[in-house]
Amino acid sequence: HPLIYVDSWAKWPYAFLSEDGVPKGFNVDLVAEMMRRLRIPYQVRLCNQESAHEELRNDSADLSFGAAADYNAPFGRFGRVTVCHYTYGMLVPRADSTGTISVSQLRGRKNIIVSNSSRPHHYLRKVGFPDSVLTVVTDMEMEILREATEGTGGALWNSMMLKWVINKYRLGDRFVVVPVDIPYGEYRFMSG
Repeated sequence: HPLIYVDSWAKWPYAFLSEDGVPKGFNVDLVAEMMRRLRIPYQVRLCNQESAHEELRNDSADLSFGAAADYNAPFGRFGRVTVCHYTYGMLVPRADSTGTISVSQLRGRKNIIVSNSSRPHHYLRKVGFPDSVLTVVTDMEMEILREATEGTGGALWNSMMLKWVINKYRLGDRFVVVPVDIPYGEYRFMSG
């Protein structure tokens, strides 16, 4: 029986589907190299994040990556080794670019767009941001494209993922990613 590795299909540059529908990304390459060296047969399944978590919880999958946080604990067990650290940024129009945005500066915003069940979503709720200022979405790529079309900003997400979308759609002439002072996250292996 092959080991089943499951991950999100929208976690650029960590895991994503190429235009040809082929799993790509850092996480996919890391698992492939590990399985090759250990001579373990494996399969890669990329799906939406909620489905990936459910597959781990239901033992339909054996391995994934996840943010080492209490809100992900119901879905699987975390390894002890941190695969990578990641930071957060906010998509802003280039003209509005500033230094690091503090949490107190975020409190002055009328609308902050976060990915459903993401670390920024959980963190902002934990530190008392009301639901009325949070727009929770499931497809950040589409939301970023909507913001770019309207000339606004406000998407708060993993900095690398934001930069990936900016590069993919050539939005760098109009938008930048400004660091946000939220504690960094840790990706770790998760098993069911």
